[in-house]
Amino acid sequence: MNDPSLVLWLPLNQLDGATFASRDVYGHFCTNTASTWVPEGRSFDGASAYIDCGNASALKIGDNDLTVIISFKVDSDPAAAQIIFNKTKVDSAEMNYSIAILPGPIIRVYVNPADNVDSPVLAVSKWHRVGLIYHKVDAIIDLYLNGDLIGSVASGVATDNDYTVKVGCREGILFFEGLIDDVKLYRRALLPTEMARDYRRVKQWLT
Repeated sequence: MNDPSLVLWLPLNQLDGATFASRDVYGHFCTNTASTWVPEGRSFDGASAYIDCGNASALKIGDNDLTVIISFKVDSDPAAAQIIFNKTKVDSAEMNYSIAILPGPIIRVYVNPADNVDSPVLAVSKWHRVGLIYHKVDAIIDLYLNGDLIGSVASGVATDNDYTVKVGCREGILFFEGLIDDVKLYRRALLPTEMARDYRRVKQWLT
């Protein structure tokens, strides 16, 4: 991965152990709590499992656009909201990026919970590729699903905070139950053609 804007890359099917370094040029030190390695990625138990990727300056939005892309799979409709990827705290004015799965199941992306984009109802027991794009200057967020733009919404301006980037929960709550793989965070807004190409790259494994 030679794109300098790729500031976090976690090919979780290749990363095992209690700690590991991300595979981007930054090599972020990541700490795993209770998630287990499986050939498809990492399994999260919905109770205590998460990965903490730290709070390096490269993981903050600053004055940049932002793109998050993640593959995930759930085997049942969640009874309540669960967090797939997050850098914010509940009930905080310091909002940042978040990807959640809600009953339906549907995906919700936001940088401000009052301004979000929801997906259509998703099939369970099937891999999906979700993308969040935040356009800083225009304060707009896009939701992509499996390479396609699903919707956009005007959003509040994201403000940087000191919370760590977490995969699988939000600050000790809303734990995700399912599988996650191939987590990517870019400090730019990927183009629609790039989002489609990203999905084509992983599509053969999303079954």
